[in-house]
Amino acid sequence: MSNEMSSIIPINRRLELMSDTAVGQYQFYAEGYVSATLGEKGGAVFAPILEYKIVGNNSVELLSRGESFELWSDVQIVEDTLYVTSRGRKLTFKILPVQPQ
Repeated sequence: MSNEMSSIIPINRRLELMSDTAVGQYQFYAEGYVSATLGEKGGAVFAPILEYKIVGNNSVELLSRGESFELWSDVQIVEDTLYVTSRGRKLTFKILPVQPQ
């Protein structure tokens, strides 16, 4: 496992939510922030810049302007897939390379 994958969250990788209806793309940076694209497929989306902090052994809190935005718990990486629990729901993300700009 490379240094970029040694955290409980993949750093400098793109996370793509596996969903038929929701859009959820995240990229975590070592500096403590996250760029995200969130919303509904075929509907409105927004692109906040969030902060994050590791909470305990397997949880990550996403923050917006210092306030809690979302908590990911039970974080697990299995090969190229990230599993989390958020707001009582199990979410699955594909871990992908960052697309060149």
